[in-house]
Amino acid sequence: MILNLRLQLNRFTNYLISIWYLYRYGQRTKSKQLNDLDLEPKKYKSAVFLSKAGRFFTVGTSGFLVNYLVSYFLANDMNVWYIRATLIGIITSISTNFVLNKIWTFEDRNFSPRRFLKQYVTFLGLCALGAVIQLSLVFVFVEYSHLQYGISLIMAVGFASLGNFLLNKKITFGEKIWE
Repeated sequence: MILNLRLQLNRFTNYLISIWYLYRYGQRTKSKQLNDLDLEPKKYKSAVFLSKAGRFFTVGTSGFLVNYLVSYFLANDMNVWYIRATLIGIITSISTNFVLNKIWTFEDRNFSPRRFLKQYVTFLGLCALGAVIQLSLVFVFVEYSHLQYGISLIMAVGFASLGNFLLNKKITFGEKIWE
């Protein structure tokens, strides 16, 4: 029984480690790393897709923190008008999100000025579209579906974030949706 429990614990630990490698490295997970764990180096499209989605939403969370901290600092410590401070926070977070997504989520190391600028402008445009979708959905959910604002906001952020991920994956970084 103890041997069986040890085997199950070992299998569970290897599973968690392989999930961590997939989350952290995505497609770049080396066969050697997997072989060290006695795992087969298989690439499932759904796992790669979910790994990139997880990284994209992790970057989005960091962007939220950057947005909040920059906006708060400018408005409260630097006495910048709160609307201007918020706009600067948004632009800063979109910019940091772009760079992190380019490097980590989509593993795009091409930093030629032309490509970088084209991708950045596309990313900005799609994020602006996502913001319009989010605002529109919040309005529709609150005004027409009579949902509470908090629930409406969560639903709208979810839809807009998923749309942002899929559109940026396809348009900005030129990847297939399900890859």
